[in-house]
Amino acid sequence: MLKRKFAELCDPRGNVIMERHKLNTRVQKEGESFQSFVADLRILASTCEYGVLKDELIRDKIVCGFSSWHVQKQLLKERDLTLDCAIDIGITNELSNRNNT
Repeated sequence: MLKRKFAELCDPRGNVIMERHKLNTRVQKEGESFQSFVADLRILASTCEYGVLKDELIRDKIVCGFSSWHVQKQLLKERDLTLDCAIDIGITNELSNRNNT
């Protein structure tokens, strides 16, 4: 039992459930740039072992975790929203907000 516990502590794979929790609870922080938010989502997703679903789950986290309700509504209106499309909408929104202030 002691050997198993020690092996679990030294296991470099980490705890997938904990890694997924980090990803699933991540939302865009106040003042955080959209690109920084997406970059962090990609880093968090890389340790979640989602395989082919990884891009879809990152896309979903963008929709659910975006700080702007207006942009969330825009993303939800897209019938065939891809990760690339969600990123384009987020970047366009951020650039538009910068130019309007």
